[in-house]
Amino acid sequence: MNKVEWTKRAVKQLRKLPQTAQSQLHAAGESLTGWPKVEGTKKLSDRDDWRLRHGNFRIFFLVLPTGDITIIKITEVKKRDERTYG
Repeated sequence: MNKVEWTKRAVKQLRKLPQTAQSQLHAAGESLTGWPKVEGTKKLSDRDDWRLRHGNFRIFFLVLPTGDITIIKITEVKKRDERTYG
């Protein structure tokens, strides 16, 4: 069983986006309950986190296994540009 948690920072970034993008990205983030069988995810090199690609946006998250439950902690939501991974 997996549980998705959003950090305050990620929620704040999500709320700055247009309403249609917000609902789509929220649904994409919640789809991480199916981890590790989620398409569009990739482990980032030189970082501890993963990313979920959704159109022109990226959802960055950490995978925290804790006993029976794996917690997926969404840390950032960003629009894809040259500064996204910096």
